[in-house]
Amino acid sequence: MRRTKIVIDSNLIIASYWNGTSASRRLIDLCLDEKFRTYHTIKIRKEAFLILDKINARRSYKARIAELFRRGKRVVPRRKIEIVKKDPEDNKYLECALRAKAGFIVTNDQHLLAHDEFKGLRILPPGQFLRDCGLKKQRLPFLNRLGWPKKIRKESGL
Repeated sequence: MRRTKIVIDSNLIIASYWNGTSASRRLIDLCLDEKFRTYHTIKIRKEAFLILDKINARRSYKARIAELFRRGKRVVPRRKIEIVKKDPEDNKYLECALRAKAGFIVTNDQHLLAHDEFKGLRILPPGQFLRDCGLKKQRLPFLNRLGWPKKIRKESGL
């Protein structure tokens, strides 16, 4: 079975850190469970870890995100895209998704969401994406009530 190809905005990684019951956390858990095929660029990965460092994210959470990137596939965009004018840095997600031939960019960023669709690529917030995939209410069997495996809960003192 082919997995849906997606690009995750770094704002989902941050939202997931702050809210363990959010759709962002749910999506990251599903990606770690390899329900979706994630794609990223070096710029996207660097941005995510730069922000995690700025907010002093727990080491255990950074390890989960490192695993997310390890399980995903890094691509090198072939062309520069300049569609998002108000925040040109957001174009890196479009470049990545087009290079990967992904079907979705999942984001909470209003500049990207304003474009809704671009060259057959859908741009959705995490809750809408999960609903469209029929996964909003489903719970993974290996997760506890906080959405974290026991080992990580123990390491982080939860």
